[in-house]
Amino acid sequence: MPVPSSHTERVLAQLGLPENRKDASLDDFLSIARWIPRGISPWLNLDAVFNVGIRDSEDPPSPSNVEYYNTITALSNHFPPLIAAFVNDRDAYDTFLKRMSKAMREARSQDTHRISEALGVKILPLDDKKPISPAIPDAKALRGWANIETSRALVPLKHKREFDLDPSDYRKRAEEGTIKLTASDLPSFLYPVGTEYNAEKIDEGLFRGHIIIHALRSIYTGKSSISRGHRKSEKQSQAELHGMRSVTPQAVAYAAVQVYISLTSLEQWGSKFGYFKVEKFYHNCIELFTRVPDSPWAKETLEFLTSQLPSLTRKRKQVGGTLDDTDDDDDEDPTGIFSLWEKRNSEEATVNGNRGGEPLNLSGDEEDTPSPVGSSTATAARRVTSQGPSGPSEQPVAPLPARQLPPPTVASPSPPLASPSAPPHPRETVSPLPISPSPPSRLLRDRPTALTATRNEDALDLPPPAAKRARGAKTPGRGRGRGKRGH
Repeated sequence: MPVPSSHTERVLAQLGLPENRKDASLDDFLSIARWIPRGISPWLNLDAVFNVGIRDSEDPPSPSNVEYYNTITALSNHFPPLIAAFVNDRDAYDTFLKRMSKAMREARSQDTHRISEALGVKILPLDDKKPISPAIPDAKALRGWANIETSRALVPLKHKREFDLDPSDYRKRAEEGTIKLTASDLPSFLYPVGTEYNAEKIDEGLFRGHIIIHALRSIYTGKSSISRGHRKSEKQSQAELHGMRSVTPQAVAYAAVQVYISLTSLEQWGSKFGYFKVEKFYHNCIELFTRVPDSPWAKETLEFLTSQLPSLTRKRKQVGGTLDDTDDDDDEDPTGIFSLWEKRNSEEATVNGNRGGEPLNLSGDEEDTPSPVGSSTATAARRVTSQGPSGPSEQPVAPLPARQLPPPTVASPSPPLASPSAPPHPRETVSPLPISPSPPSRLLRDRPTALTATRNEDALDLPPPAAKRARGAKTPGRGRGRGKRGH
């Protein structure tokens, strides 16, 4: 049997082998798959995204899937030829899709497990030397409104005073659904401890709470950095592995969702907690950063969060990969913050005679709404890092000619999504497909593929209760040792 000569042929050959037969050529793609929920979106439909390139459907792809496709394929110059090869090898494509989707789910579950396990020890406490007492139970059914500490973090800031007056009554009404909390109700854990609700200043302190900072550190720079921010391990963190040098809106939203799920009694990803839609909450968080171009609040908040993760910029020998990052469903301003900014801007223009400027356009028209992956406030020109005498320096990468795959037909093309991170070495880029700024309306198709599994893929992988772990614990090799001595 001839040895495959090209990278694409090696990947195709690997896909025909059992999953336990590892090969570095496929590992690169699986590493990207593990980064997708952390840096791009935990909810994207990978089959619909890849079909932007394969295009075996007569229906045009949605604008968001085109943008996701551009973002993902830009992470490796091996993607375009592989996608082209899948056009004529659907069995290999289905296997590739299955393994990539599995890697995405495993990464998401790993982050949920890590935050859930450290919730009462390192995530919620201000001081890691003073863990929450009594300890937060491992059992999900005993979290959410069933526990006073998780309830205190979940309650919206605007209800904090009401909660403090009678926690038991508030928790009972929230559990019963008498209090309808939706994705537009910003939980208290997003703010610093002691923040008082002010309807005119609901953006002050938002995403600056220590819980969000601890979650970002846990996911992107490792559990050793949660308390102090500095990573002790010499091994590359997720951020270092994928070239993340600053906090992105996608990272903030992902960390917020992971904390929220860990606090609640939810057993599955993507489900609702009462009236609270978790996926809607994720997109609301991103939109706060991306909807208003050049928002000072967005810029200052992301810079602050980046400063709280010093390990993002620690000196390291080598970096691999790249990072780009109910009734309120149709609300143009679900949190009320955009209206607040518009009001402030209007008042400032009146007092200062407008100073020749114009108020921000916060009308919320769909054509002005950025796509889910990012916007000008969250993205920058893609660069490469080169090593000079004074240390690493960043240089822009010029795109190569367009790939041979014909671009899909989408209306109103706009500039492609750029990556805000710096890959470690120059690599080829692929001319992206055109992107329409209009929001997605549907997925490409809904056909059965290798993604179909017999188990619930969204079930959370959470730590078992401590008692069960103790009973199940065994000393490695002890049973085998006794058997050998018996002979």
